[in-house]
Amino acid sequence: RVMGEAADTLARPYDQADRGRLEDLRGSVPRYCLVSRACVGPLLGSLKTRDVTCQTRARLARIALALLATRPEDGSLPADLSAVAAAGLDITDPFTSKPLGYRRTEGGFVLYSLGPDQRDDGGTPRRADAARSSQGQTSWDVVWAFPPPARAD
Repeated sequence: RVMGEAADTLARPYDQADRGRLEDLRGSVPRYCLVSRACVGPLLGSLKTRDVTCQTRARLARIALALLATRPEDGSLPADLSAVAAAGLDITDPFTSKPLGYRRTEGGFVLYSLGPDQRDDGGTPRRADAARSSQGQTSWDVVWAFPPPARAD
């Protein structure tokens, strides 16, 4: 029963999935189901987010490559994503079901999804150290930038 309800919740679009319900289901796994409680239960809360993040990165890559492949000889980029959408690519943000963010920059562009928090942070990527820090970055977007930003090593 619990896994069936979890699968139903995970099948919904991210912005329509009741992530609180996943946490409730995690708590309702019977104590005698040790494997489910120890292994599957903790994953339910993050599974949807990780899945949609992977889908988003793939979508951003497809769109970015299409933008780069269709540039005219002068190297200009379109003002918006309508040309990419007209070519049949999905420009919908998997996290919000609204259009992805896009802006031209000096010599390139930033293409982004609002990410799991569903707040527009203007294309601010997650810092590499944020995942390892206990005081990690709480607000960030899933970003594809061209050219890629310089790394601070």
